[in-house]
Amino acid sequence: MRKWLIILIMIWLIMIHLVSAIDECEDIQLVKEIPCQITATWNYTLPCNSHNATVYNSTNNNIINYTFQSLGESPLCVFTWNVTTLGSYSYLVDTGDTGNITVEGKDNMIAIIIGLISIMIFFAVLGFVFDNWGAKIFGYGVALIQLLNIVYIMYINELNQSLAPILKINFTSILWLTFGIAMISIIRLVLSLISMGKGADTPEEDKKWGRG
Repeated sequence: MRKWLIILIMIWLIMIHLVSAIDECEDIQLVKEIPCQITATWNYTLPCNSHNATVYNSTNNNIINYTFQSLGESPLCVFTWNVTTLGSYSYLVDTGDTGNITVEGKDNMIAIIIGLISIMIFFAVLGFVFDNWGAKIFGYGVALIQLLNIVYIMYINELNQSLAPILKINFTSILWLTFGIAMISIIRLVLSLISMGKGADTPEEDKKWGRG
């Protein structure tokens, strides 16, 4: 019991980290995924807070200055991007490094929903084709979870919140489930082939194939 409690606590801590961590900024950044983090590509020899980055909009107007902060115990320096106004931006670091970020407003919800529906149908079909009740419950259960995910993602999208955490958790879960199914299928296939090989020379097999 204590072993399972420790495992559940570890899974809970991992999920909290996935949901709460600030992700690295992308070249195209959604409003819902801001704030995000920009990490310097160099190691400073001076304190991080002695360096800054200046952000310019598409008309080259200076709109904000950021001061770098230390990234934990590592020698890397970061600053947190908070600009949510739609548009294209560039930033210039006092070391001479530059970067560009485009802030956009919408996820591609159609592609996300189609992908989740495809996963739901796949596991529902698995539950339908297998005769074993355990396999049926597993397939239908995962399909039901995907249906609930679709509803939850649509709700989160209406609140204009980031879909990245729930999509990341869902992708990781489906990846491990698919890997597990593939491994079990391979193991059962190998055991079946071994069993056929062991029974190839028995009298029953000879009679079955007309060899005796």
